[in-house]
Amino acid sequence: MQRNSQTNHPGTVCRGFSRNATCIVASWIAWRSPSFDPFSLKKQSGLKQCQSLVHRMLNALDKLPSDPNQARSRSLFDAFVYTALWANEFDLSLHLDVSINISGTLSEYIESLHKYMVINNIYDLYGIWSERLRDSQSDDTKKPHTVAIVLDNSGPELVADFCLAEYLIHSGFTTRVVFYPKVIPWYVSDVTTNDITWILNEGLSSKFLADQPLIPLATKWAERWRSRFDVGQFIMRESPFWTYAYAYEEMAVVDPKLHEQLTTGTDVILFKGDLNYRKLVADRAWRPDSVRHKQAAFRKLQFGRPIDPSGQLTCRCFPATAAGDPLDCRCPMPVSKVWPPLICALRIAKADVAVGLNSETLIRVQAESSDWWVIGRYGIIQIVSPIQM
Repeated sequence: MQRNSQTNHPGTVCRGFSRNATCIVASWIAWRSPSFDPFSLKKQSGLKQCQSLVHRMLNALDKLPSDPNQARSRSLFDAFVYTALWANEFDLSLHLDVSINISGTLSEYIESLHKYMVINNIYDLYGIWSERLRDSQSDDTKKPHTVAIVLDNSGPELVADFCLAEYLIHSGFTTRVVFYPKVIPWYVSDVTTNDITWILNEGLSSKFLADQPLIPLATKWAERWRSRFDVGQFIMRESPFWTYAYAYEEMAVVDPKLHEQLTTGTDVILFKGDLNYRKLVADRAWRPDSVRHKQAAFRKLQFGRPIDPSGQLTCRCFPATAAGDPLDCRCPMPVSKVWPPLICALRIAKADVAVGLNSETLIRVQAESSDWWVIGRYGIIQIVSPIQM
């Protein structure tokens, strides 16, 4: 399949935003203001226009069972993962200056969107994550469980990511969450460190919000999340790699420190959004329903799985599954002796690249819209690693 336009390639767009960043840095120097962001008002407006969604997300969080064992249920896990996924729909490139009003409960809203899922590995995500968690708790050398979230958009999506992180810690699915924002303003609505600071100190407060019933909830959770950053349960790490025009299969060479953090110091990696997905698959014209193409796209992203000098995986993982399917591969890395991280992409499709659809689903969505993968309607929860090779 051909690209609609060469100018849509992430390398091309990244270079365009890099030029924009050069102007921003010049402004930082001229105005002595490293917080300058030409997109900040648009990002703040995006949060204000989605207050009904934010209210429902925080209300769902507020109603979590106090007992972590009860909170660790499959239904609650699914609810917060789906919320983090569908919040990716609210991208300023698609919803600029449009008010978004959500009627009904959060669960009703999520249920109404299930028909738009084109790849859904949430069952495997919950199963593998839970099984590893149980086994790690019986390990005498137990270390803190770490989740990395490679962020995408600010506004309501960032709130959804905080809600997911809060749920994961509250329920015992993890002990700390590392957030990876962009180091410079990027792709209009992408999260920067300043966006995180603003949303916790001002965005979720009476200084900014107009929805009076939302304000007490927002204030409560913003305070909780600031506290989690203070005690190290939430961590923010920056890397310029996320704004480079490299596919993520090149991370080990381009940014070995970041690759080491994610490979040996992280248990679960969640990549949010469309650009992260495109860089995961190197934005090549894969056949969406080809298992062989899926294996090729994700082969170099099997972080931590042992390979021979020729680059072939040497790990035999059991029980064996069908080619390309997720599996709980725990072959230890030669130095650290820890399990390879579980890697998952959460994405609303906004570009013409995807792998891992079954043929029936592809036929269905193509019948619904020839541009199905660029209109920001269809959802993907896809395990990238480990998968059966």
